[in-house]
Amino acid sequence: MSSLSLPVLPEGYRLVRFPLDSARADECLAMRDAILANIAATNPSWYVIEETDDEFRDFFLSPEFVSLGIEAPNGELAGCGVASYRRSELELFRSYISPQEFAIPGRVAYIELIQVALGYRGFGFQRVFFSELESILASNGARVLTSVVSPDNKYSLANFRRMGYEFVGEIILQKSGYRRLLAVKKIENS
Repeated sequence: MSSLSLPVLPEGYRLVRFPLDSARADECLAMRDAILANIAATNPSWYVIEETDDEFRDFFLSPEFVSLGIEAPNGELAGCGVASYRRSELELFRSYISPQEFAIPGRVAYIELIQVALGYRGFGFQRVFFSELESILASNGARVLTSVVSPDNKYSLANFRRMGYEFVGEIILQKSGYRRLLAVKKIENS
């Protein structure tokens, strides 16, 4: 685990663990669409939708995913964070992770998504999600965390670096053609 000082949730905010009902999944979906609309004109490569709305909802409703939210005092979701052990995403990292780690189910996890709603930025919620997902995944046996990030998104890149990730390679997204950096972090069992 990182020795980095993490932000504390402001008073009245709480971290919630999903699975959740379809209304909350739809709230995360609406958050995704609002974020996308906000940055589409200026930074279209930062946040790209590669899955259908139904696949997105499955992130939050499936037992194979670890899904978290930060709930604001007014009941709104201020952000969502999702991780999984899906082999399809992990295949991207096969050449960057030791065969011994890769061969053990659950040893390598993938951070699918961390998003913070537009009105709730600047509180350090992205780092809270990284830290909480890391803690949950480590307690379930994960020793390597993986994710992808736009090389143009300086805010997310800075948070990945602060959280101890190394950038080990690059891919091109199939549908959009945008570049993504492959991020890897080795973690200790807590």
